[in-house]
Amino acid sequence: MCMTEFACPTCGHGYQDELEVLDEGELHDFKCENCSNPFHVLIKECLKCTADTVFVWREKPTSEAVSLLVCSSCGTPYSEPDDLDESDL
Repeated sequence: MCMTEFACPTCGHGYQDELEVLDEGELHDFKCENCSNPFHVLIKECLKCTADTVFVWREKPTSEAVSLLVCSSCGTPYSEPDDLDESDL
């Protein structure tokens, strides 16, 4: 298994989830230990190729933005546009 790596979108300070404590499919709130700016991290596993992709935002993403995400390895969408429900917004 690969170690999950990501960086603060403001200053680029790097982070590693070497113990894999961040749950996949859950939005995680962070405060950068370098610049103190908040950011959000989402880890998604592709159902087609099983690769993990890490998504990072400065601001909390909308449900619509999350529904448009695609796998960074094979380009498979994580959800179909029809899967977006009004209750998700």
